[in-house]
Parts: sequence; structure tokens; C-alpha cells
Amino acid sequence: IFDGLDFDFENVFLNSLNDKQRGQFAEFSEKFDLAYSDAIKENSLLEQDVPDNPTRLRFLQAEDYKVDFAVKRLIECLSWRVEYGVVKLLSEGPPPVYEQYQTQRIIRQIGVDKEGHPIMAERFGETMSMKNLQVMPIEDWIKCIVYDTELLCKTLRETSKEHGKPIHKVLNIYDLKGISLIESTRNVSFLKQIDRTLSANYPELVSVILVVNAPSFVSGLYNNVVKHFLDPVTVAKIRIHSSASPGLFEEFADIRQLPEEYGGENGFGADYPHRTILK
Repeated sequence: IFDGLDFDFENVFLNSLNDKQRGQFAEFSEKFDLAYSDAIKENSLLEQDVPDNPTRLRFLQAEDYKVDFAVKRLIECLSWRVEYGVVKLLSEGPPPVYEQYQTQRIIRQIGVDKEGHPIMAERFGETMSMKNLQVMPIEDWIKCIVYDTELLCKTLRETSKEHGKPIHKVLNIYDLKGISLIESTRNVSFLKQIDRTLSANYPELVSVILVVNAPSFVSGLYNNVVKHFLDPVTVAKIRIHSSASPGLFEEFADIRQLPEEYGGENGFGADYPHRTILK
């Protein structure tokens, strides 16, 4: 996520901000640099893990431009990256269990939305089956998801450079077809651990979350349990639907890009492969 890219940050990202937000970003960068310098002196952070400007902006936006909160959050993220060994993880390549993970997590890019954000569709109902989740310990799941998220961040920033505008978010479609109440209830702890890692360390990567083909019990489970451990910013982006009719997607994308099972014309069809890497 912190690999530098040779592009004009001013034109690609800052032009999308108003004057007040630009001032807040300048203040944030100044305060962060001081906090980061102090942390380096205390040997609590690795110097090679330096956040670039797009990453700084994401953390500031995640805290609604509250400068001091954003500085604290980014410093904590850097400390986590040191403790977790993210730099080493990236340098060594995919985790040993990554191939197995790819067969269990059924996800792929199926197009882009009207803002140019990639649309990622996941057969979450199948991913969350107990048979799938029990294949690997939760620690291996998290490591593979962290590795995937790092690749996603790099791809999004490269796409921003290519198109000359900020493209640092994705639209997620989670298809719950086939999920059972028992599996959903048992997997709450799994979801909580994944969310804790992603929300704290990879904020502002998602534009909208569309949950489709949700059984009737999902809304109750979400409102009574799941909603309460999610970041409020994430909650505001979630929309739950009992079907996957074409009308649900028209607000966000040209439905012709969608798989045929969602009323689109995409040749991927209902049986798309288990995953592809964003390009």
C-alpha cells in the first residue's frame, strides 16, 4: 500500500478537494511528519514503511478530516504493519496457503461503476460456509486477505495514474445465496476479526457495499449483531437486498457489465471462475 508511484498527486488527488479540505490535508501532513519522526527516533516504526500522499489522504477522509484523530490512526496503523510484518509479507510474495485461499474465496472483478471504481463480486454465501472457513485457521485467512488488500491498493493507485483521476475505492457486491442461519451465526466472530483488521488499517477503500440475495434472517442478524461492531462509516455504505434484480445496480453501473445472473450481458455468466486479480 505504501509503494511510491511517480504521478502528480496535486492533479490526480488534491484537485478533487475544496479549499478547506486542502488546508486540512496540509495541516495533517505537517502533524503526521512530526509524529512519524518521533516514532522513528523511538525505533517503533520502520523507515521503509513510509505512507505516500494517497494513503495519508485516505486516513484523513476516514476520520472526516479530523486532523488529530487521523494522525493517531495512521501512526497506529504503521505500528500494526511493523508488528504484523507487512513489508516482509509483500517481499516474500503470496503466503504459503494463498493458493488454497483462492479456491475458498470466490471473488472477481466484473466491471467498473459510473465513477470508474472497479466492481468486485463475491459469492459470500459460499465463502462463508463452515466447510470453507474450517479449511484454514483464522490467522491464515487474515494474512491472505491482508496480502490481497495490499495488491488491491497498489492496483487502484496505478489505475488513478492511468486515468488521471482518483480511483482508490471499489464497489463490493456480496452475494449471500446459499448461506444458512446456522453458518451466519457461527461466523460472526470470524467477520469481527476480519473487520477489525481491515477497518483499522485499510480505511476508505470501499464506495458502496451491496448485499444481494440475502435470506430473510440476514437483516435481523445484521441490525442486532453485525452492525454494532462495524465502523459507522462502513455501516453507512451497506445496502441489503433480498434479490439481485437489475434495478438494484442501475444507480451505480451500466448493468450490461454485470453477469447474466444479475440481468447483465457480461459473458462471465453465473459460473465465473473462483477469482482474478484486478488489472
